[in-house]
Amino acid sequence: MASVSSATTPATTTAPVALSKTELTHNVREWIQLEEDIVRLTRELKLKKQAQKSLASGLLSFMEKNNTKSFKIKEGFLERSQPEPKKKLLSKKTLLKLLSDYYTAGTTAETAEEAQRHAEELTTFVMNNRPDANSKSKLVRTIVDPNAGDNGADAAVAAP
Repeated sequence: MASVSSATTPATTTAPVALSKTELTHNVREWIQLEEDIVRLTRELKLKKQAQKSLASGLLSFMEKNNTKSFKIKEGFLERSQPEPKKKLLSKKTLLKLLSDYYTAGTTAETAEEAQRHAEELTTFVMNNRPDANSKSKLVRTIVDPNAGDNGADAAVAAP
């Protein structure tokens, strides 16, 4: 059976059990080079994401000040997206338990049921009337297929 050299095999294949000293050295050097490339690319990716975040912040600020929903770009649109805000507070279960404990403290068995009903009503009221949490806008790129025609998006400013 002929041995396949590691130079011609893809990096994802399993190395043979018995390697010559030169093959082993080559594999170790190749692995180290790949590791260094991955570290370098990870750093570059982090820097590019920071730059993108900074640019997005400025673009979003401009869009909010000028009441602009999107920019028309060559490939489609750059849109301001604002996700639905999430309400923050105690969970309904925890709130109900706390209110039940509050209303039933020092009550008799007859009034315990009424206290539980009051706690449930108050819990429902609080859960339905929680203030919305602050939501942040984000920039979303929408690529439009040129063969599909106009998608009807509101493009306020054309990008170069």
